Amino acid sequence: MESTISHAYTETMIELRLWQILAVFAQEGTLSASAKRLHISQPALSQALVRLEKELGVSLCERSSHNRISLNERGKEAAKKAQALLDQATALETELRAASALNIGICAPVPADLLREPLEQTFHQQARFVMEESPDSLLLRLQSGQYRLIVS
Repeated sequence: MESTISHAYTETMIELRLWQILAVFAQEGTLSASAKRLHISQPALSQALVRLEKELGVSLCERSSHNRISLNERGKEAAKKAQALLDQATALETELRAASALNIGICAPVPADLLREPLEQTFHQQARFVMEESPDSLLLRLQSGQYRLIVS
């Protein structure tokens, strides 16, 4: 059953990059500004918008005879929802990366660069140092599970 679901998503899932292109175009308003922000060429941006429209089977843009493109009402609404989708994807990635990091609380200057490599090799996780104001806050966060290790 799982492979059927995966197959269905594979057939219909639109790449996040296309949603990002739509959201940036909505924010910037022009192909040139959007292309510059996304570090792609204007023709590549235009082609990506056409590809998104084809994959969705709906028109998102209005194209004028003067080679100008703007979002129609459906495109503007889709761009808002695309931005929300991108925000959720970013939040999920941040959450998962934070969960996999070795959070180390510190309240005094420590040679983080000297500690990072041996800690990462020992725990097989990315070490992330967080400065706290007091040893008491370090202990509370250690007890709550926010830190796996504290240095004071």
